[in-house]
Formats: sequence, structure tokens, C-alpha cells
Amino acid sequence: MVAYKKLHSMLTSIGANVLAIEPQKHDRAVAIISHLPHMLAAVLMNLASSETNHTENVLMLAAGGFKDTTRIAAGSPRMWIDICLDNRDAILYSIDKMGDMLSALRNEIDSADRDAIADMLERAQKGRLNLPAALGKEIGHLYEIYIPVSDKPGVISDITLAVGQLGVNIEDIEILHATEHSGTLRLMIPEKDNADKVAKALIERGYEVDLRTTGG
Repeated sequence: MVAYKKLHSMLTSIGANVLAIEPQKHDRAVAIISHLPHMLAAVLMNLASSETNHTENVLMLAAGGFKDTTRIAAGSPRMWIDICLDNRDAILYSIDKMGDMLSALRNEIDSADRDAIADMLERAQKGRLNLPAALGKEIGHLYEIYIPVSDKPGVISDITLAVGQLGVNIEDIEILHATEHSGTLRLMIPEKDNADKVAKALIERGYEVDLRTTGG
């Protein structure tokens, strides 16, 4: 306990957020949010690569969404072999749970159950949009600002600089690719007044803006 307190004090002194968690719970948590995503990215990449042998130019059609989803598949195989074996039980648990969910989704698609598919997608959307809040950070009500942008140097810095000049914090930022040459920048802004100020400033700079509430 003394060693833990010393380590905790050192880490918090440099601004780290320290979470104390039991080893088994830690292993299961990182299996779900880190290890399983890497395995899924690798499987998806291998699936697309194998289909290229049967369907010409499959990977030529891959755009931002596929590249974002499979980015982590480029990690070191040697390191991930060790991770898989060291955290084997928790990863197997996560794979089984994911398999159950995929099986349920397959049945819903096979039976054309629109309501069930919509429910699954909407729950996932809500969870993803509220991810910063799920991290335990007190940031108030979040608002999303979507800005269509072209793929050229300086666009993102221009937008973030405009927000910074207002003294508003960006809680989360994400690029949603539409094509290789354009996409949508998504900003997460806390509180309605801040979101309104940001939207107004960006419109004045010539950007199209779509302001939404996350419902968080």
C-alpha cells in the first residue's frame, strides 16, 4: 500500500488520472477496449485481403471508414502475440461475447428485423457520441458540431484556432471521411452557449455548420 501511494502521488503530480482496479477486472476491461479491437481490425483486414483474390479491386474501393477501422491492424504482430497469450482468458471471453452479438445481428438481418437493427445501431451511436462522458470527466452537456471540410492543408488548424480564440474547449475531435478528398470534422463542445458561439464564428469564416445535441 505504501508503494502504491508513492506511485499514485508521483503520477498525479504530473497530471495523470490514476484508476485503481482489481487485476481480473483490469484484464477484462483492456481486452474489450484494446485487445479485442485489434483482433477485429486484423480479421477485417484479412477478410478484405482474401476477398481481393476473388473480387478484383476490393481494396481499391476502401475509403476512410475502412482505413480508420483497420488502422491498428498495422501494429507489431510479435507484440500482439504476447498480449493475446498473456491475457488469453479475458480475450477469449470478449471474443465469445462479440460472437454472440454478431450472431444476433446476423439473425436480425436475415429476418429483416428493421426495429432490432435500428435499436442496435442507435445504442451504439449513443454510446460512441457520449464516450467522453463515459470516461468519467465532468464536462456538462455536450453538443456536436459537424463541419464539411476539403482535404487540404490548414483547414483543421483554421477551425481549431477559431475555436481557441473564443476561449472554448474542444472535448473531442474526429474526422469522418466521406471520400479520399473530403470529409466532415466533428467537434464535441460542452454547453449550449459555447456551441452557439463556435457555430456562429465558423459560419462567419465561411464554413457550413450542423449543430446537434448528443442528448448526453
